[in-house]
Amino acid sequence: MMIRPLATAALLAALPAAGQDRPSDEDLFGGTASPPAQSGPAAAAPQRPSDEQILEGRVGGLSSSGPTVKEDPLKIGGLLYLRSQGQWQQGLPPSRWSLTAPSLVDGYMDVRPNDRVRGFLLARLSYDLSASTSGSSTTSLRLDDASGGSGTFLGTSLQNPTLQLDQLWVAFDVARTIFVTAGKQHVKWGVSRFWNPTDFLHPSARDPLSPFDARTGQTMLKLHVPWEKNGWNFYGMMLFDESQQAGKLGRIGAAGRVEMVLGTAEIGIDGLVQRGRDARLGIDFSAGIWDLDVYGEAALRKGTDVPRVRGVYDTYSPDDFRPSGTLGASWSYKYNDEDTFTLGAEYFYNGAGYSDSSIYPALLAQQFVDRLGHFTPFYLGKHYGGAYLLLPKPGRWNDTTFTFSAIGNFSDQTMVARLDYSVLLLTYLTFEAYVAGRFGQRGGEFRFSVPASAYPQLLSALPLQSQSLLAGTLQSLSAPPVIDFGIGLRVSL
Repeated sequence: MMIRPLATAALLAALPAAGQDRPSDEDLFGGTASPPAQSGPAAAAPQRPSDEQILEGRVGGLSSSGPTVKEDPLKIGGLLYLRSQGQWQQGLPPSRWSLTAPSLVDGYMDVRPNDRVRGFLLARLSYDLSASTSGSSTTSLRLDDASGGSGTFLGTSLQNPTLQLDQLWVAFDVARTIFVTAGKQHVKWGVSRFWNPTDFLHPSARDPLSPFDARTGQTMLKLHVPWEKNGWNFYGMMLFDESQQAGKLGRIGAAGRVEMVLGTAEIGIDGLVQRGRDARLGIDFSAGIWDLDVYGEAALRKGTDVPRVRGVYDTYSPDDFRPSGTLGASWSYKYNDEDTFTLGAEYFYNGAGYSDSSIYPALLAQQFVDRLGHFTPFYLGKHYGGAYLLLPKPGRWNDTTFTFSAIGNFSDQTMVARLDYSVLLLTYLTFEAYVAGRFGQRGGEFRFSVPASAYPQLLSALPLQSQSLLAGTLQSLSAPPVIDFGIGLRVSL
């Protein structure tokens, strides 16, 4: 069997977010002359201009005589995504099971006046049908990252609905050699399926089980220089701070990445420096070994993104080096003339994680106070493992996909296993459903609960108003989860 290149592994690694229905940026400048918008080892080499173009001076500018003018330069489209998800908690009657309905609408405008210039806008309207419709809602913590990816919210006032800007960028080329993208955009680094420790350009981690990556883009200036002779790619980024400290020249950061092809392996090396964030370095690889696609990532940073917690409302900032890394492999088998299935497994070492689950309630309380990401599911422990089975279009079910995923926190001995089902209906309509079971010790990450005996200590250091909000959160977490379930409908245009 022929060894599959990295493009296969990269595609499989991106499958959890593949259903976003956002237009691909791989044809940024009309196809042949474009780099991919998300940096990856499978970057396409640009088409060099002809000698006639160089002699006539028709490259290197925005001259209308050079680029090919398009007859239909504006495309408008979007996504309507309705979801409903619930959770069965141990010992509670069905009438008290949680039920949420986080829905969203994406709308985009894609402007391509010629094959060398492109502008793109994507705005998102999020609305929780199960929350207050009075313009804002106050919610308690919802640990639903493994049951739909709507994120974690801590007892805070949230607008409902919420309008967000996901992408707003302009792209062009300089002499068909340097490709420039400026504005709010998505650039994802890393090749792993579940965890991406080298994904430095996103300030928040991706939910590894969610079929939809709801994170918004980051504001940056990106330069891409391909070396097509060797299949290498060079990237440089100027990063603009979007935190509360934004608006200062000194907050601008820099990042860079090089992607190399070495025999049957492809390697990426990247780094980031920015004031207010610890410098970090990363490397990822993917290679074909026999019938396996083997991949991995390693990241090194000094300290952690958020302060460490060692007790209730007791934090400190470490200054030692904290490595993180993944190692995984996938295997595909063609079981008849048209159908294949893929098996994969992945290990994740999280240098910023905790070995003892008894600290989890303190992480929750501290996050409630400072709104930092102390309690981030799938990133709480030190050691994780994941496995999956992908079964696309089996037999005559050419519009159906089954995905089975399982993730375990080895540090606290809990696990979540999830089965996803999706089917395309009526060309533009997709129906989704899932069910997930949670296993292991009570109080661990995937069986998290807070005993009533811990309430007084967690509430004692908060103002009275905050105490009432945290108390509601703790009460909702008094019973550990057993099963998650949900359905969804997507309409894509």
